[in-house]
Amino acid sequence: VGEVPSEATMTRLVSWACDDDFANFRAKSETPHVRTPGNLRTVCIQSLVETFQVEDSDEWCAGALLTRFKGGMLVWFRGRYQDSVMWAGDPSLQSEERPRQSFQRIMVQYKSRCMTWLPDDMADSQRLAHLLDELTHTMDSEFSSKMLMRLTHDRIKSRTQCSALASELVDLIEGANAPIFGMDTTGIATHWNKMTSCLTGIKKEEAIGQPVSKLLNLSVYAAKELDAVSQCAQLGYVVKPIQLTVTSRGGLFEYEGTVSPGDDVDLFLGPTVSRDISGRPRNVMFVGQNVTEVRNTLAKCMDIEAGYQRVISDSTSPIFGVSADGLITDWNTATVSMTKVSQDEAIGKPFLGTHGVFGGLISVTDQDILTKLEILVHGALFSDKDGQGNVGLGAEGNQEGMKASQFEFSCINKDGKRVEILIMASCRGTVSQNRTDSETASAIFFAVDVSEKKALEVANTAYIAAKAASQAKSEQIGFLCHELRNPLNGVI
Repeated sequence: VGEVPSEATMTRLVSWACDDDFANFRAKSETPHVRTPGNLRTVCIQSLVETFQVEDSDEWCAGALLTRFKGGMLVWFRGRYQDSVMWAGDPSLQSEERPRQSFQRIMVQYKSRCMTWLPDDMADSQRLAHLLDELTHTMDSEFSSKMLMRLTHDRIKSRTQCSALASELVDLIEGANAPIFGMDTTGIATHWNKMTSCLTGIKKEEAIGQPVSKLLNLSVYAAKELDAVSQCAQLGYVVKPIQLTVTSRGGLFEYEGTVSPGDDVDLFLGPTVSRDISGRPRNVMFVGQNVTEVRNTLAKCMDIEAGYQRVISDSTSPIFGVSADGLITDWNTATVSMTKVSQDEAIGKPFLGTHGVFGGLISVTDQDILTKLEILVHGALFSDKDGQGNVGLGAEGNQEGMKASQFEFSCINKDGKRVEILIMASCRGTVSQNRTDSETASAIFFAVDVSEKKALEVANTAYIAAKAASQAKSEQIGFLCHELRNPLNGVI
């Protein structure tokens, strides 16, 4: 039943077991408490290579459990275990039953060996051998024939059910709304569903039996990545899905007008390994997802973001951005010219505070300015817009008499020059205070250096005041002249 080693290995194993009238069974019999009726004998072999004293072979099995009964011998093979196991227990008590009473750790290497045969394994083998012994010697031929017919009927029924299940699975794979293809351990295509044909333009009849990397026209790097993922999956490792870009020959069926020849199709693929009864890999199935539209949308968003960054960078007006956690994200050239703080000094630094830009590198004339700036940032990020389209600052900001969307203040730039700044805030992205992804939004500040305007306003105010004083002086002199002229005229 199942897969067995080669005939040469079987012959050597039987010869070794039968030498000297089954001396090995008499010398290495199991302990009495695991015996079953019939006084059966069991021999455990951890490594056929070590037992036969030969070089390592290509056999898939590493060990065997031999049980002798009256009618013959039952052999249970176990495959190689290519790993190490850390056991708890005294090395001198390796025969101690699990769980062990001692806790000293020992490392057991299983290279070219199988997992340890436990007493339960020997007991199971002996029970099965006892059943075979009873069927062989104690039952009549009629009962044996009926038993054989029943076993044959059950086997046929089981294979019919398996065939029906396999047929349903094939139909499910073929009609799936996701690209699914499979390849054997050498990279030859064994499965190719309809959706894969629709996206790649390769029909199933053309694909089966051809190398997958050649079918998909993969680059050398992509072919190596696909092969590495396949190999890791076959070895039983947990493999993360990979993304492959495939050049389509043109869409088929319902994708005929959607995918054109030469279009790139992005597939997000996850491997699944199918194995035979002995546990060896037969095929690697890749279940995928078409992420081409997602990639195109992401590319458009990245283009928009790049354009947005160019607008900010090339703008003649000072523009800078602040994230939801209070760090500066953008700082364009005009802002550098106004504040004399370079981009390297500003980006990634706190917006406010003694270790930040405003309040640290750039001094403010009044500490209340920092509070008002903080309120402005918070209002831009988390508050809803009012009926006039301004970002609300809440009761505190309104009590200060400050407009919600702009704020004018004085500061001392890094060179020690006093600068009058008019700042306006806007939010990039829509967030609320209760959302956990608020860090994805940022506040954008548009600033205007109004120092010259302020100076002109001061000069204009002084000019108007001087002009008014001169006018008042002229009027006063005229009045005095008039008052003096009337008496003099009377005297004359």
